[in-house]
Amino acid sequence: MKPGRPRAFDLDAAIDKAMLIFWEKGYDGTTLNDLTDAFGIQRGSFYKAFGSKEALFERALARYQETVAAYTIDALEQPTAIKVITETWRSAADASTGPDTPNGCLIVQAALGVTPDSSSAHDELTRIRNEHRARLMSRFDRAVSEGDLPSDTNTGALADYVVAVQWGISVRARTGGTREEVQEMVEFALSRLQAPALASNLNA
Repeated sequence: MKPGRPRAFDLDAAIDKAMLIFWEKGYDGTTLNDLTDAFGIQRGSFYKAFGSKEALFERALARYQETVAAYTIDALEQPTAIKVITETWRSAADASTGPDTPNGCLIVQAALGVTPDSSSAHDELTRIRNEHRARLMSRFDRAVSEGDLPSDTNTGALADYVVAVQWGISVRARTGGTREEVQEMVEFALSRLQAPALASNLNA
């Protein structure tokens, strides 16, 4: 009897596995052996399927943005600036402390470990971070034009602040913060936005 045909390599499943490996180990910390062992394939098959580790990383980042980090886009649809920020931070806390995924954020974890020598990965992470900041700034500019934020609001600085706290959420989760502790951190940061410095326009 002839042996059956080998099961086709599932590219989508491999990208999902790669996403989790890069999330856990970072870009530079992930080796080709980590990936081929997880996929159950040889290096030749890996290069045929993905081209390179860098190319696979970009696909894993895209999958992450389409799934886990989709909240960064969804949050922009909230009706007020404070609700945008609230949704961003609370969702970041949830995504960073999921029961079935590594703690922290893939983009933050990879960015903290990637070196400039890994030019493709470095450039892609920089692009993602810059686009996220630009989308927030644009949304806050709209909030100013709608009277939701004070006219003198520095929307670039506010976007930077939101991103900085978002990164802090990931780092706290990655370094041992429990889900409850990370959520408490978020609520404390949100309470600071109710301070007079941002005026009554920034109320929930």
